[in-house]
Amino acid sequence: MREFFKKMKLIDFLTTEVEIQKDEFVSIFKTKVEEGRIGLLSEVFDGFTSSKYKFKGHVGFDEFKIKRRVLGRRFDATVVSGNYRQKNEKLLIEAEINGLDMVKNSYFSSFIFYIIFVGWSITVGGDTDKFMLLVFLILGIFTFFVPYFTMRGNVKKMKKELEQEFYNMTKK
Repeated sequence: MREFFKKMKLIDFLTTEVEIQKDEFVSIFKTKVEEGRIGLLSEVFDGFTSSKYKFKGHVGFDEFKIKRRVLGRRFDATVVSGNYRQKNEKLLIEAEINGLDMVKNSYFSSFIFYIIFVGWSITVGGDTDKFMLLVFLILGIFTFFVPYFTMRGNVKKMKKELEQEFYNMTKK
């Protein structure tokens, strides 16, 4: 299933090297990330709180797990987890960007429910239900493909944003 998500571009990887010492990088990285839990329920009130931080999560000495904070009405469930290690004078950062991490269960359970409902409508329904079936098919396209393209775009945007953030951390 993981390979399927990679092919669908809902999971991507970022590997980069920056010229900085690990302890210095970790201390700078901690100033950019608000320490807190990452989860669907913990994000409910994030849009109503103000913070100077762009990211929320955990930054440790060897690994990190972060996500972009919820800003206003824009919800982004993309989670980045990774590690870093010193390689001579450079720091090697390896990260996995997962666009499905927090919404996977709800997204696929609603998809299964939708398939069961459409299947039931086909087998039980009469002539009057053919119009409803068409309506549900159109609704299904919007319900499942719009979030897919949104999650895919969020993964791509997060990858570019992290590359920029890591570069900027070394220049200060």
